[in-house]
Amino acid sequence: MADPEDRPEEPNAAEGARPVGSGRGPDAALGGFDRDGADQAAAGLPPIANTGRRSAARLRVSLPARLISIEGERACVLVNLSRTGAMVAVEGPVRVGENAVLSCAELEAFGEVVRADGGLYAMRFDDLISEAEVIAIRRLYDNFEERERRSLVDTVRDWVTGESGDERLK
Repeated sequence: MADPEDRPEEPNAAEGARPVGSGRGPDAALGGFDRDGADQAAAGLPPIANTGRRSAARLRVSLPARLISIEGERACVLVNLSRTGAMVAVEGPVRVGENAVLSCAELEAFGEVVRADGGLYAMRFDDLISEAEVIAIRRLYDNFEERERRSLVDTVRDWVTGESGDERLK
């Protein structure tokens, strides 16, 4: 399944120096976005390579999120994220063409559901999110896995020792 940021490649004389694009739409808003990874390096993270036909690098995650629209609010899982869009897994139908806000931690991005495949939905954001927001989600994901693992270990330890405050585990 393709992502919302899939676009045909265009020639670029200064490969990697500036984003490719027509000068219209989301590519125009990239402005001085530097694809050489300097922003990630400054944040202490390795660069995210931009390969293939994508106009923005994709970050693969698995984080709880909310999809909020006129149709209602749904729990979802953020599967991947880029500056231009996201892929979410939602239980239950979401209408292609539906406008929604994707909310995950401090991130709130408004966009349109552009494609559906089973329970996976591709969103294209109306406005690019900042690279700092993508990096914040990456850090949240890195810490989220560790926090969840520690929480599970603590729960099991408490259950084994009989110290659980949860009556269901006794």
